[in-house]
Amino acid sequence: AHTPASTIPTNLVNATKPSQNEQIIGFCSVDGRTPDPSSKIEFLTPSTLASSAPRPYLSDLGVSPLHRRRGIGESLVNECEKW
Repeated sequence: AHTPASTIPTNLVNATKPSQNEQIIGFCSVDGRTPDPSSKIEFLTPSTLASSAPRPYLSDLGVSPLHRRRGIGESLVNECEKW
């Protein structure tokens, strides 16, 4: 069974431009989901499905076009991985 959306742990990391208004220039969203037992993905084996621990799922990543190619997206993903 899937975990209801209201109980899924989530994390949103923002990158802000250093200034008075802290303008958001990027974001990354990740949540924890339990594996779907009906999934046909090869690496989901009975032993991995036995664990009910949530798996990380990166659902959104965005960086303002004016701030791309500076490693901001990579930094955002790295921060989400710490979660």
